[in-house]
Amino acid sequence: MSQRKTYFLNLEMLLPYLSDQSCELTTTLKISGKAARGNILLQKGQVVSCLIQFENGSQIIGMQAYKQLEGCKQWEVELAKAEEKKKNVSLRAFSCTTTISSSFETKETA
Repeated sequence: MSQRKTYFLNLEMLLPYLSDQSCELTTTLKISGKAARGNILLQKGQVVSCLIQFENGSQIIGMQAYKQLEGCKQWEVELAKAEEKKKNVSLRAFSCTTTISSSFETKETA
């Protein structure tokens, strides 16, 4: 069973708290009046994937999605079980994560 918690913090405050965790962060937001769901995947505290998906199926990925999600102040955080961590990392490592991870690695937090 996964651990799931809701945090009422923006990403600038939440990410340092999750600095050594592998987890998925989800939130809901509106962009130009359109409802969307945002997801950020962390592996050992590093952002490896970022996605916003609209109800009509269109998506924003990578750094552009991250920038839109920075202002969100309610996040559901689901910590992965040990066996899920291994599975998720190996499955997602070859998706869009490798193209955006270098952008996130250079982002400094105060």
